Amino acid sequence: MHIRVIVTVILFASRMWRTVARAATGPRLPVTFPRGLQVIAQPFRAGAKPRITVEMTARVPSNRMTTRFSITLGLLVTSLAFGSAGCGLGNSDAATENSGGQDQGPPPALVRVSSVEHREVDPRVVVVGSVVPRWTSILASGAEGIVRRFNVEEGQYVQAGDILSELRMVTTDLRIREAGALLQERHHELFELENGSRPEEIDEARSIMLAARAAMDRAEKQLNRTRALFETSAANQDGLDEAHERAEAARQLYSAAVAKLELAEAGPRAEQIEQARARLAAQREQVAILDAEKDKRITRVPSGSHSGYVTRLHTYVGMWLSRGDPIVTLTYLDIIDVVANVDQRDLEHIRLGSEAEVRLVTGYERLRIATKDGTTVSGIAKNETPDSLELVVSANHVMQIPKATIRSRERTHWNGTVVHIVPRSDWQTGSRGFPVRVRMKNHVIDRDGRPQPVLKEGMMAEVTFHGRPVSANLVPKDALVRTSRGTNIYIFDPADEDPVEGTVRQIAVETGISDGAQIQVVADGVESGMLVVTEGAERLRAFQQVRLVGDPPGSTHASGLVGAQANRVTSEE
Repeated sequence: MHIRVIVTVILFASRMWRTVARAATGPRLPVTFPRGLQVIAQPFRAGAKPRITVEMTARVPSNRMTTRFSITLGLLVTSLAFGSAGCGLGNSDAATENSGGQDQGPPPALVRVSSVEHREVDPRVVVVGSVVPRWTSILASGAEGIVRRFNVEEGQYVQAGDILSELRMVTTDLRIREAGALLQERHHELFELENGSRPEEIDEARSIMLAARAAMDRAEKQLNRTRALFETSAANQDGLDEAHERAEAARQLYSAAVAKLELAEAGPRAEQIEQARARLAAQREQVAILDAEKDKRITRVPSGSHSGYVTRLHTYVGMWLSRGDPIVTLTYLDIIDVVANVDQRDLEHIRLGSEAEVRLVTGYERLRIATKDGTTVSGIAKNETPDSLELVVSANHVMQIPKATIRSRERTHWNGTVVHIVPRSDWQTGSRGFPVRVRMKNHVIDRDGRPQPVLKEGMMAEVTFHGRPVSANLVPKDALVRTSRGTNIYIFDPADEDPVEGTVRQIAVETGISDGAQIQVVADGVESGMLVVTEGAERLRAFQQVRLVGDPPGSTHASGLVGAQANRVTSEE
């Protein structure tokens, strides 16, 4: 198709030579030919090659297709130019100049430049973070059972010792009563042993001993009579033996009665008393264990902890809980952290212990009040009347400031302290930001009779970190040309004969600290005072000829002509 277009152009050269002749000095002029062909002659300077753009429109069943291409006419255009001179339609001097001049190429691109600055910059790292509580507790059940009572709701403010839930305790109460009764039994046993034998018991033992002695004496007398009769053959051997047995039995019974009396008078042994004491202590511990088990069935806010808010419910009345099952989630908001993920390139500007500025939208006005006596205080404005201002300074400190004593008041942002830089990013999910924790005190406002924290979990915050001053080369942000291959800037090198014309050099840079409309660039070959292109850099290429619009920075050279040429070229385009 291109060959047919060229043939068509040659066939209609009788009309085209007029267009070429006019293009030597005038604007581009289109000439339309049959069959949808259009020829546009671009303006050219003396000595430059004339360039003609050919457009052809072809009809296709589904769409309209336009083919554009450029051809450079050599001898044909030159001959046409001479023909125009012979017919009196051109300028012979201009034709001579065009035929004998040198190829000058396209005109230089118009750009604006600015100087590279080298100075100290205070690094400011601005990151978006989230408010998180310093402590969060998931309170779990200490026993298993069915929930009998549930006393809290989401968002409720609770304090140490408040009861959150209770389990059923019928079996537990029965065991406690049984263990308590046995404890009383053990206690009385020890008391009995420690008091020793009763007087009546001793008297009984003594009486038994006396009766045994009397029986022994009677048996001895009976033995003596029986022995005398046996010697006179009045009693046989069986009678004598029987008398001996009765006398010996009486003596043994007497000895036993004496020992029993001694035991009654001495009381229980020390070992028995210690055994009773051990049984009593063991039973007391058993009762304590059952009481502790009962206490486990009651879930309370831990004693010694801060007051907090119920932020999630995990159970309710009638549900079965096993040991360790969660009941509620408590969030403590007296002290909060703002967690911001900082890019690894900015970590060098974050310092532990440094202050950070935090901006939040809370619905409350934070003020810094300076009184006439020189006192300065910051807090949350709670209530304001024509005569006084109520300022919440901390969670439990509210000040009433008479307006007559206020010298000045201004709105302020929150300030916190960098307490942790977590040395691990969540890289497994694709995040390369390192969590930085900024800690600050929260304020609690009494609203509708219920304490409400000003800063709540999940609020979005803008955190500004301030680093140590560093020396840097700064260029306007408009000078950066970002491509898929990296970030570049174009340095302007002025020509010796004319400072508003020259060439540009492309330099790959790494960006650093921002300072308003300027940004730090790090690259070899970039020095203070160099001229960097700020407007028109997107269309440039390395070593391209450019011309400045306006004077170079720091120059007093007049630029009226340059501005006029820029306006003319812009209007033509």
